[in-house]
Amino acid sequence: MKKLIILITLVLIPMTALASEQAITTSGGWEHTASSAYEDSYTSSLRYEYHLYKNFWIGPEYTYHGPMLHHNGNDDAQFDYGDLSGHSLLGDLIWYPNITIIGTSPYLIGGAGWSWWNFDESKSVQGLGISVDMGDAFAYKVGIGLKKHVSDNLSFILEWSFFKTNVPKDAFYSDGTPSIILGDDAASGRIKLGEEETRLVGGVRLEF
Repeated sequence: MKKLIILITLVLIPMTALASEQAITTSGGWEHTASSAYEDSYTSSLRYEYHLYKNFWIGPEYTYHGPMLHHNGNDDAQFDYGDLSGHSLLGDLIWYPNITIIGTSPYLIGGAGWSWWNFDESKSVQGLGISVDMGDAFAYKVGIGLKKHVSDNLSFILEWSFFKTNVPKDAFYSDGTPSIILGDDAASGRIKLGEEETRLVGGVRLEF
């Protein structure tokens, strides 16, 4: 009987540990681009985390980058080009150090992966007979956050991050002539738009 109790204990301890080595984090908030020609917008993310080793967790993160109005940056004679929006899927590495102050812990996060983009032309651009096609591109992020413990498994999070990618873009008139809209040269409709965002989001993290 004693051996059976020991065996059950040895089996249950790892199972108990595994039960809290996964987490889901959902968040939403505000994104700001480095270019003054783009307006701020909203953003939302969903991240799955798996306990890798000691204080390190890994997992995929999906983010929606809300529509950012692009204009010429001139408030006196502003010309609106359209809205840039996108999706990204990154593989994240998160470090949760053993630091807790008043139930709040900091963490560091970094990730890399791929992003997909769309440009919704304004009526003014459509009236010029120009179509804009955005491609997909490698993307990465780095950030820092705070985790406020509500219970053993539930936390509120506040996270700031920097997101970067270079989006390929083609722009053409209806007759196939390359357009110089959004900063192209006349020789080619294709350039890469540097998309740099700072993001501030709040959310909920649930361990299970």
